[in-house]
Amino acid sequence: MRLWLKDSERLPDPPPMKTDDHAAILTGTVAWVVAAIVAWIFAPELRASGFGWVVAATIVGIVLGVIGLVYTFVSRRRGRSADRIVVAPGDERR
Repeated sequence: MRLWLKDSERLPDPPPMKTDDHAAILTGTVAWVVAAIVAWIFAPELRASGFGWVVAATIVGIVLGVIGLVYTFVSRRRGRSADRIVVAPGDERR
């Protein structure tokens, strides 16, 4: 096995795969919401045992998930609007 290939021996890079980031982030955010509900139910026991930070961690997870959902929503809208841009024939600025 060689660790280095010459440029002439390299295969072309595969095209980027389209993924549904929105669904993955939504699933993670829902999991954080469920964890927050459970943490709030057991908050007194968690504080008594020194794990009161778990409630704050679940809130941070929810906030980051919402930020991720907003980001994917905005980037998805920008991607769709970029597909609708009409370029004149011979214009290579795209």
